[in-house]
Amino acid sequence: MAARDEQVGGNHYQNKIQPFDIIDSWKLDFYEGNVLKYLLRYRYKNGTQDLKKAQHYLQKVTENWEAKHGEAS
Repeated sequence: MAARDEQVGGNHYQNKIQPFDIIDSWKLDFYEGNVLKYLLRYRYKNGTQDLKKAQHYLQKVTENWEAKHGEAS
């Protein structure tokens, strides 16, 4: 069985397109992938907590972008 055909723990990703399909297709890094993962699942799993996790990872993505491109907040 392929990884995309199985979900370990819960059923919050019951969709034809799995988050890691999008992550791989767009070549997202760890932090960007987590933003996407938490945003896609918040309605079905942990609500506000997942939105806050997405926000936290997005803060890291922003910091990485600013450091790489010399931009300040």
